[in-house]
Amino acid sequence: MRLSDFFQKLFILLFEYVGEVVSQDPPQLSLADKLTGHLYSLVQQSPVPCGQAVRDLIVEKHEKFQEYCDTHNGRGIFPSLDLVCHLY
Repeated sequence: MRLSDFFQKLFILLFEYVGEVVSQDPPQLSLADKLTGHLYSLVQQSPVPCGQAVRDLIVEKHEKFQEYCDTHNGRGIFPSLDLVCHLY
């Protein structure tokens, strides 16, 4: 395994973990804030694969949102906190 592959997998793992952390009740925003710097460093190591991972997550969330809208007469829901944090 190449080092860039390792960084990409670590980024995906941390990125998903941040989503889980902010989805908890109560959300642990201070932990998510501390992980943000590490995520930034990983993105600097392999920007294209990390960007693709973020894009894939956004596409997945959009598909779920579209399914919800289709089953609820075109009405959407306010995005969850984890999605807002991922988009920010």
